[in-house]
Amino acid sequence: MTQGELAMMRILGFEFNVELPHIWIASILYGMAWWERNGEPPEDTELVDVRIKNVAQCAWAVANCSVERGLVDQAPARILGAACIAISMRLCNEELPASDYEEWADIWAKTSGKKLRAVQETVENSVDVIEAMNGCCMK
Repeated sequence: MTQGELAMMRILGFEFNVELPHIWIASILYGMAWWERNGEPPEDTELVDVRIKNVAQCAWAVANCSVERGLVDQAPARILGAACIAISMRLCNEELPASDYEEWADIWAKTSGKKLRAVQETVENSVDVIEAMNGCCMK
């Protein structure tokens, strides 16, 4: 929507309070970097690590496409963000830092693996994931 349309909608009494998955992507990736280092907080410079940067770029691209496709009202933003990370990690050939998917879902998305997989499938079915990546995480 343009700024004018948004202003008109607010004047008419509509409220737009949408939580986007992007903040969760940053938060989860920071937590995962901490986890991977056995509880040692990552240095700010480590967050530009190539592996983390590739996963972040891919997850951000998937999140952008998810927002464009209107998926933000289909699941909580934290779960949508975690699904975007899981998709990008698979595409970047990275492993989740947990013993299994169920544990990873519980720690990072505060949900079950079954719920996270359902959101992940929704994203993958609604977004042309490979096209969304623009090659950013293909090795």
